[in-house]
Amino acid sequence: MKKWLLTLMAFVTFFSFGGLMSQNEAQAQEVEFELLGKLGGGSTYFKNASLGDSEFNILGGLQMTVLCRFDLGLAIGVNFNWSMINQRLDETQLNYALEWKDREVTVQHPSFGVAFRYILLDMLDLGLWVNYGFGSVAIDYRKGTMNETVASAYGLMANGRRSNLKWDLQSFEMGVMGEFAWHIPAVPELAILVGLQLYLDASRMLASDSTLSEARDMHNNKLDENSVTTIGFMVVFGARYDLRFGDE
Repeated sequence: MKKWLLTLMAFVTFFSFGGLMSQNEAQAQEVEFELLGKLGGGSTYFKNASLGDSEFNILGGLQMTVLCRFDLGLAIGVNFNWSMINQRLDETQLNYALEWKDREVTVQHPSFGVAFRYILLDMLDLGLWVNYGFGSVAIDYRKGTMNETVASAYGLMANGRRSNLKWDLQSFEMGVMGEFAWHIPAVPELAILVGLQLYLDASRMLASDSTLSEARDMHNNKLDENSVTTIGFMVVFGARYDLRFGDE
């Protein structure tokens, strides 16, 4: 619930900022539509690390943003962000006991929220976003080797089948970015973008398989709930289209 509250407070703060701008007679000069592809790296860290924290690996994704650009280069808008990372987990006492050889985790972070931008130079746009996320964590061990007798002792087997190690996420996401824009001379409304983003995603994990309620780690901690933090960087590339209003 705390993450929900933080997200709500962030939304209210940003929309309040937009309202203050309107009261000060700031007029939107442009509406910008932006689509970015992302490629970088990151890591995930579980609060209860019995399953193993993930090793640094390639991170990718997409981001779509709609912004209203005001006087003095300020902008506020909404964005949808999606990222995915597939990583190998570090070895722990639990997966050592399970003789678990293939320890891969896939973390997906779709999210939506508010974006804020400021043009520092004619070509350089700085900004941040605050999002609510609703992703997933999945550990694929069903095809891998495992000592099923040990798995049963830890509650990872139910009615002769392995539990589905998958969790739904409720996340608070924040990121910062810098973008360079090159406007195409023949189509001045269209710009090619390249830049860098850094982001953090703090998530609560809720098991999507009810059989996990009986699963536990070496220290008798339940595995049906956990929390995870993802940090990463991404090089972004894409395009932006501007709709201009008012006098040029």
